[in-house]
Amino acid sequence: MSDDDLEILRVSIARMKSLCGVIRVVCLVCLIIFAAFWILFSCLEINQFLEESSSGVSVGDLMYLLLFGILVITLFVVTLKIFSDIKAGETPFSLKQVKRLRIVGTAFLAFALLDLLISSVYFFGPEIIGQYSGVILNSGIDSSFIHVNLAAVIAALACYGLSVIFKYGILLQELSDDTL
Repeated sequence: MSDDDLEILRVSIARMKSLCGVIRVVCLVCLIIFAAFWILFSCLEINQFLEESSSGVSVGDLMYLLLFGILVITLFVVTLKIFSDIKAGETPFSLKQVKRLRIVGTAFLAFALLDLLISSVYFFGPEIIGQYSGVILNSGIDSSFIHVNLAAVIAALACYGLSVIFKYGILLQELSDDTL
């Protein structure tokens, strides 16, 4: 490899590390904002649940809110760790990153299952009235509509697939290192 090629490679790696640093900061900011709002809304919902028995807030609503928040925070934290390690100069092709990709895949799968379980009891749907929009919750639906969150299932499969590809690459690298 020529000196020019090595310099181009060094510059490309430096750009990649810089980009991972930017993604890490964006992820951290999103984590902080989401966690703040999630804690605020969770406290408000718990308070409303405890104070008013006729508030319309059920144990199922609280469980969904809490589990959803835990899953999203898990996704942010693991993603933050992935990009932090790359920014620090660690290789993305390590067993630690494979494990993290599987955690992300599991979180996406858990989110899809949570949506599936909740949709069998509740219906979440858009409500647009005039210039206002929101989400309606109908726990008394008569139809047997079940929502399957395909985006979360596909994301889970993609993460599991990437983890297998990364592990395969790691094993090939180890084999290559052993033969030299």
